[in-house]
Amino acid sequence: MTSIPFDTHRFVDTLRKSGVDGKQAIAHKDALCDASFATQADLREMEQRIKLDIVKWMIGVALAQTVLIVGLMNLELYAKVILHP
Repeated sequence: MTSIPFDTHRFVDTLRKSGVDGKQAIAHKDALCDASFATQADLREMEQRIKLDIVKWMIGVALAQTVLIVGLMNLELYAKVILHP
């Protein structure tokens, strides 16, 4: 993933000015620096994988439907031949 420039000193100063204790402000900064965030590229990649999965499912369902319909048609034809000679 790409890194995003982030002024940690200014972040800690902003927290301190708003009344957050110094140790807690530093802990917030450390937690934020350790966290990973999704970039636009990450989101696009995830979206493409989801779209591919949806297309695979749609094709599978369409094929299953076709097989079912053909099977029922053959069953009906078979029943007509056997039951009504």
